[in-house]
Amino acid sequence: MPKEMEAEDVDEIVAAHAIGARHAKQGGMDGVEIHSGYGGYLLASFLSPFSNHRTDEYGGTLENRMRIVHRVVDAVRDEVGPGFLVGINLQGHDFSPGGLEVSDAQLIARSITATGKIDYVCVKAATYHEAHQNVPDMQHPKRLWEGLAAAVKAVVDVPVIAVGRINDPHDAAEVLALGHADLVAMTRQHIADPETVAKIAEGRLDEIRPCIGCNQGCIDRLFAVTHSSCVHNPAAGYELELGIGTLRTATVRRRVVVIGAGPAGLKAAETAARQGHEVILVERRSRTGGQLRIAAAIAGRGEIGGVVDHLDAMTAKYGVDVRLSWAPTADEVMALRPDHVIVATGSAPGSDIVGNLAQGIAVTPGLDQDHVLTTWDVLEDGAPVGRHVAVVDDGEGGWKGIGLALQFAGAGHHVDFLTPLPYVGSKLGAFTANLAVPRIHRSGIITHPFTTLTGVNGPRLDVVERGTPGMLGGVDTVVLAGWHRPVTELYFALKRLGAPVERIGDAVASRTMMEAVHEGERVARRVLADA
Repeated sequence: MPKEMEAEDVDEIVAAHAIGARHAKQGGMDGVEIHSGYGGYLLASFLSPFSNHRTDEYGGTLENRMRIVHRVVDAVRDEVGPGFLVGINLQGHDFSPGGLEVSDAQLIARSITATGKIDYVCVKAATYHEAHQNVPDMQHPKRLWEGLAAAVKAVVDVPVIAVGRINDPHDAAEVLALGHADLVAMTRQHIADPETVAKIAEGRLDEIRPCIGCNQGCIDRLFAVTHSSCVHNPAAGYELELGIGTLRTATVRRRVVVIGAGPAGLKAAETAARQGHEVILVERRSRTGGQLRIAAAIAGRGEIGGVVDHLDAMTAKYGVDVRLSWAPTADEVMALRPDHVIVATGSAPGSDIVGNLAQGIAVTPGLDQDHVLTTWDVLEDGAPVGRHVAVVDDGEGGWKGIGLALQFAGAGHHVDFLTPLPYVGSKLGAFTANLAVPRIHRSGIITHPFTTLTGVNGPRLDVVERGTPGMLGGVDTVVLAGWHRPVTELYFALKRLGAPVERIGDAVASRTMMEAVHEGERVARRVLADA
């Protein structure tokens, strides 16, 4: 729990900003950005009446609430001198009860820039009351803070940076063309593709790896006490190992057959082809993308398709031979005379409920009835659902079930959501859940935490809820949205034939797009390293 800062605490924090700026300058940086003036962080919490309830010289009036910020700006500028770049993040709006509004943000920005000690302002928004905006994911619209940047730009004489879900070069150009900002920040976009600016300058827009706003590989991983990466840029966080310039051209060109054109197979094919190998990519469906294409069909989740779109462009650029609508046998694969086979056949919905073995139920009765569907039945095959839908999660806990449940509720269906987890959304990242969980409850979805489906008898569902047997009646459609099972038959058949084969992604175990893409990159580098 925090405490109200005492005078010596304030002095220490002001001095620490100056020390940090000194270290940055000594380290060869071109400038520093004073960060915590937004998002409910330290300086922002002083600026906002939402969080600042002090009664001393640092609370009450706007002048008092700005006092620590002015002290920090003065200390940093005194430390680095006049020729060093100093910027600051500022709040454009709190979106919180009793918090800062646009007019307040304009007064603050004008006061701080009038000192002549700040070279630019980056405009952001929200507090921890609205924490989902701190790192806004694809639940948010693109360019969500653009108007706030424009409002601040109208009252200051220093450059203003717009930020917030700006990941497309055309969007960035339009923000500038409209005069809403002088610069555009694209933080997560540069994690997804650090060559974004170079590709724009060289006219290679179709090769840009887009940030899809999932937060899974970057900010979510910080809450797991590990370093950030990116779901479809395996080099992020592993630059020395996988970064620019580390992929060498093969001295011996080999024929690589990749089975499965989901994210794992596409990434393996791209990486192998970039090394100069001949690559044949085989997919049983009529299009590439695998489960990501299915997931992108959920309302509000379409940006996931950006992973596949990028890999499609790159496999085309590097001449991958893509063969669709073909599910080859092991003998047919071997007839292609591969030097190496990479099996990325993914996973598929299971025929039972994970966890029921612990209930002593070897086979959950009733799952073979016509009104019991999988997510694939709904999203890929267009199977209709009735008025009352029960979405059943077996502990997988991701957007697979949540996204469908929200989609059903938005279309007017009565939705019950069953999960053995403590609450629906408990496996989502913190910032994502901060918006998703309230959305679930506002939608009218009835949630059943600590609940397992033990049987389906027509419209009646038998359940164990919080350890007590019960039932849910009047259900028209059951949608199973849980863990998938690896598709492994081809892999083991090839292995029995003695083929040089390796499997990756969900063909190993049901996980996420991040593991799929990263394993695709690594397997192509590893198994072909001696070529």
